[in-house]
Amino acid sequence: MDKLPTETVRVIAELIDREDILSLRLTCRSFAALGLPRQFEVIPVMLFRNSLENLLRISEHPVYRNYVLTIKYGGEFVSNPRTRIDWTKNEWSLPGAPKKTFSESEVEEAYQSHVRYYDDQKLMKATGYDFKTLLSAISRLPNLRGVRIMPLFSENSARFANPPPAWGDEFCSMAKVMANPYRFFPWEPSYFVRETVAVLAACKFAPKAIRWFDSKNFELGLLSCDGDDNGDGGGGGGVNGGEDEVEADYRRHIVRLPRFSNFVRDPTKDLGPPLLCATFQSLTTVKLETSFTYNPNYGLYQQRLGTALSAEVAAQPCFDIHSYLQGEDVDWSFPEALVGHIDLNAPFAKWAQDVCGARCMSEVLQRYIVAGAGGEV
Repeated sequence: MDKLPTETVRVIAELIDREDILSLRLTCRSFAALGLPRQFEVIPVMLFRNSLENLLRISEHPVYRNYVLTIKYGGEFVSNPRTRIDWTKNEWSLPGAPKKTFSESEVEEAYQSHVRYYDDQKLMKATGYDFKTLLSAISRLPNLRGVRIMPLFSENSARFANPPPAWGDEFCSMAKVMANPYRFFPWEPSYFVRETVAVLAACKFAPKAIRWFDSKNFELGLLSCDGDDNGDGGGGGGVNGGEDEVEADYRRHIVRLPRFSNFVRDPTKDLGPPLLCATFQSLTTVKLETSFTYNPNYGLYQQRLGTALSAEVAAQPCFDIHSYLQGEDVDWSFPEALVGHIDLNAPFAKWAQDVCGARCMSEVLQRYIVAGAGGEV
């Protein structure tokens, strides 16, 4: 294998899935050398201490940090394990419940591990450890090009039954007992406002400005400011009280730690719309996927998003049309004759930003036809 031409080895390395790169590098010295950059091109990061510390270790390595091009960040919450009785009852009542019989000590150890992960995640958010670690790591990545914010629930759920060794012995033992990921990773979608703000704020301290941003769960709460009468505690505004809040606060939009210590003690900068505008100025491509949720300031948020996207950037906003069609006092009856001919699951392009002004289905369809499926008006 080491006698193959370098160019042939390079082509093979580029064709191999990233998940198989590590195995490829073990085959021979040529693959080990050429596969190294691809192994670190994309770094997945979860809201776990060992995952954040893994990113930090890579950023501190004089060679590996140069290969990092993308951070794929998923900020899913660990579910509340509650009491041992509730945990055991819920665990064994779900489909796919453990079929094996485990000793009392094994079950107790799994429960305590779940509690530790839950408590540690809350502690990291309450102390700002997640943001501080992201900032420290990203500030050392000289070639970081872009960030992808996305729920990793499906990916992590699939790996729950056979977690990779990097997740640690404690997690592997816990997953073996629990078997079902739905008690550890809640199935309902999480709000990503705080997580998105933390990543974008950290990216402002990168050696180079990022060139693209892709969010699979773009929350409009990111566009809120102090003074907005919405109570959602979004990216720039909302409650900024103490850190000892109830669990619900961590599952909502709230951004605490006095706005990440006044954005690392720079009074000329702020979170919320100013951060998005500053971030989007350097981008060449941005892709946002969001769902419509009722908010009295929805129109205002749309205007702010338009302002942030006003720079010359290839924007691909995608909106969940089905959620919007559930609005009140709107005639959204769908003509039966068009069923099967209009694909409302298609990722609409820029014209979808104006759907909020439509008051009936005919207006939406007219825009769809004029623009073409997913095209611009």
